[in-house]
Amino acid sequence: MSIPNGGSHQSLEALLAAYDFRLRHEPRNCTLWNNRGILLERLNRWTEALASYNCALEITPQRQEALNNRAIVLEHLGRLPEAVESYEQALAIDRQQPEVWNNRGIVLRKLGRLEDAIASYQQAIALAAHYAQAWANCGFALWQQGRYREAVRHYEQSVAIDPDQSSAWRQLGQIYLSVDQPDQALRCLDQAIALQPQQATAWTWRGHALYNLGQYAAALTSYENAELLGDRPLLLSIQRGHTLAQLERYEEALASYAAILPQLTGEAAAEVAYYQGLVWAYLQDWTAALAAFDQAIAGNPDLAEAWYNRAALHARLDQPVAAIADLQQAIALDPDTYRSLAAEDPDYQTLHAHPDWIQLQRA
Repeated sequence: MSIPNGGSHQSLEALLAAYDFRLRHEPRNCTLWNNRGILLERLNRWTEALASYNCALEITPQRQEALNNRAIVLEHLGRLPEAVESYEQALAIDRQQPEVWNNRGIVLRKLGRLEDAIASYQQAIALAAHYAQAWANCGFALWQQGRYREAVRHYEQSVAIDPDQSSAWRQLGQIYLSVDQPDQALRCLDQAIALQPQQATAWTWRGHALYNLGQYAAALTSYENAELLGDRPLLLSIQRGHTLAQLERYEEALASYAAILPQLTGEAAAEVAYYQGLVWAYLQDWTAALAAFDQAIAGNPDLAEAWYNRAALHARLDQPVAAIADLQQAIALDPDTYRSLAAEDPDYQTLHAHPDWIQLQRA
């Protein structure tokens, strides 16, 4: 009996009953046990599928297909070390199986063994140079290691072999953003969306690419599409606030930040409070801006930019002692950035004659 592709739940259950009937008469038929396992996988009955593959392997321990199938089920059940062992047993029988090398790499990556995973993917590629998924999987592991240039090369090769991989295009776009190439990122993310328009995450990352390119209105549209499709991570809401601020839609930006702030704590909350302070400053509501910067500094005393911008507000409000005290904190946290920046910042011109300012610049 063969297992048809697809099929309704009812038809698969009927086929399973037929396999069970056959096995009552042929209990030592390894192929029947293996195929029964495949059928149980399709029915999402993973523990029973594992038992069926184990029966097949008790009869024929060298049945590579059953070893590979068992490893897939073990991975699904979260039994990753056992899955690796099963793949390695399959490879001990026949090392010329690129799919097994690729699948082994997936499990090794999940175990955090990135170097071993990359080596496994590379074995798959060496055996099947046009194995697009192995190229993409290797690229993903390289990306996790921070080896961005190699990751890009692997993903580009993957989509050249099979340009219909929406997820590979999206991940390639994300890597290009990691290396500050938003134009290339946009190219890839547009491809991902063309292949799968309902992919919310791709719309989010497309928004990031457009934002980095300074195309704020288009970025906002992408973020809104992502939200409509159900992608509501915190990063999306924060970035939406940034985009609204860039479009000078300050009240909407503040509303976006205010909506997300109750869900945040610690440094993340401090960062959003800092952005609120910037927007209030654009609106010239100095009291609200100072309160927001106060909240940011309370949440993260190491947030140098909050100290710096609060210092600038104090200077604007003719509060030189408070301004210089805050500026000292900013410079202490990041002297290379804020000492030179303050020297050229017009917000601090009123402080230039103050003796503490002169001493601060000489330090």
